[in-house]
Amino acid sequence: MIEGYHAQSQMIQKYVTEIIDNWLAFPDENNVMIFEGVHLSPQYMREVERKYDGRMAVMPTVCSVWGIPGDPNPHERYLSGRQVPRLEKGSVYLSNFKYIIQIKEYFENEAKPDITVVNNLE
Repeated sequence: MIEGYHAQSQMIQKYVTEIIDNWLAFPDENNVMIFEGVHLSPQYMREVERKYDGRMAVMPTVCSVWGIPGDPNPHERYLSGRQVPRLEKGSVYLSNFKYIIQIKEYFENEAKPDITVVNNLE
């Protein structure tokens, strides 16, 4: 599963790198670019920091859903609000919940110790 995650991430990351390179070709001190997505792995965030050091500010941050007191499964509650209409019953997110949690935990562990991880419950 983690190998599949990395394979998907690599496909996305080459396009992100192209976007950054194009953006830097036309510098403007007022421009801000924000990338969001699980496929921007901590490893890739570090690579971007190294590659573009001195050419742009990079602030890698991981937004995560953590447990909260009194809520045994905040992740499921959070994902249930993102349901995608499908022909089969339930959400594609919830039907893959155990994999999502495994990738989430892997992602957060890979971010340590140098990438900020913030709680994204609200």
